[in-house]
Amino acid sequence: MNENTAQQLFQDYRRVWTREYVTNEMPNQLTFLPGGQLDGGAAPNFVYLTHGALQCSNSVTSFAIAHEMSHVVTLQWLQRHGLVKPPVAGKYDYFWGEYVADLIAFHLIYTFFRVKAHVIKIEFPSLAHELGTADNTHPDGGKRVNMLQSYSEQVTSGENPWNAMLSIGRSLCTTGFFSNQ
Repeated sequence: MNENTAQQLFQDYRRVWTREYVTNEMPNQLTFLPGGQLDGGAAPNFVYLTHGALQCSNSVTSFAIAHEMSHVVTLQWLQRHGLVKPPVAGKYDYFWGEYVADLIAFHLIYTFFRVKAHVIKIEFPSLAHELGTADNTHPDGGKRVNMLQSYSEQVTSGENPWNAMLSIGRSLCTTGFFSNQ
């Protein structure tokens, strides 16, 4: 994916994210920083990807953009759904944020960009590989994709997407979720 295509996708996503989670903290454009591997970050009014993210498949880059944008709305997501962040510390605090951003991202892609969600689902193995192994701030990519697969299976079997998201979201908000991390 090139930068122009990534910017257009960011704008498409931005329209949905800012409608679903009214926020003045979503930046107007995606920033690209140097770096040869898939990486990104987010803070109020700032979302970035490394140039290495553009070297991944379009679906992986598409998910990475959505994931970073979802970090910006995590607190609103908790409030909207009456959820409370579990009392975790250290790397599990980071892990929790990654899982929640993954869930928000895939749910919004599934709900508003269904074709993209199906392509991402087909490329779950590639996504797991690109997300890599666990480190001090990111859980294992395979475990992250397993959570997305669970969401996908629930909605494919007829579960309402919002209910599937809330079911998984509730499990993320229990400290027991991290016992197998």
